Parts: sequence; C-alpha cells; structure tokens
Amino acid sequence: MRTTKLRRTAAVLAIVGGGTSAVCSGVIWLGGWGWLFPWFGFAGFVLGMFIILGGILVIRGRGVVGGNLALWCGIANMFSGGAVGTLQVAFIVLRFIGLTGPTEAVAGYVLGLTLPVIFPILGGVLGIIYRKNQNETNQ
Repeated sequence: MRTTKLRRTAAVLAIVGGGTSAVCSGVIWLGGWGWLFPWFGFAGFVLGMFIILGGILVIRGRGVVGGNLALWCGIANMFSGGAVGTLQVAFIVLRFIGLTGPTEAVAGYVLGLTLPVIFPILGGVLGIIYRKNQNETNQ
C-alpha cells in the first residue's frame, strides 16, 4: 500500500513538473519572445517531455529508469530554458491576476523554480526510493 502511494506521488510530481516545463518552454520556443533565445525554449521543451516520460515510466513500474530520467532532466532543466521559461510565464500570469511588487517577484521565483526543477527532482528521488522499497518487500 505504501509503495503504491509513493509510486503515484513520484509520477504526479514528475509529470506536473515536466508538463509545466514543456508548456512554458514551448511558448518561449514557438513564440520567440522573452528573455531567452528560442533554442533555450526548445531545450526546455525537450527536457520537459523527457521528465513526463520519466513519470510515465515510474507509474508503469520502472522506478529506477523513470526516476533517474526525471531526476537528471530536472537538474538539467535548471540550466536550460525550462526554469526561466516557467518563470516568465509565471510573471505574466501573476501580473494578469493583479499581483505586483515584491509579492509578484517572490511568487514568480518560487513557482519558476519549484515547478520545473524541484518537482521533477523530488519525483525522481521518490521513484528510485519506490523501486528500492519494492525490492525489499519482494525478498
């Protein structure tokens, strides 16, 4: 029971992190606007797709492969366009709903780093832990 919840949590974290990275970086890539060059948006989009694939692999029972894929693509996403693309879209959305000033800055940076970087890394680590726990219960 515990390993099922752990697997589900790992997959949801990885898929949400990869999805936000892919969507926001895709906007940067196809729109060609923002602080980044479109190639960084493309890199963030591809890494987001790999993170989603890692989450799918975790939910299908391939915890080590999916966990490592989500983990390392989440780390690489910090240096590609994924984090900055999500940060840009977060600023636009926060400004649209009426947040300005320091509140917008703090919320934008928290969302810009948490969704595309922390969620996939945490999902990857939980996916690897899930596989370790599953091996211990089978023995």
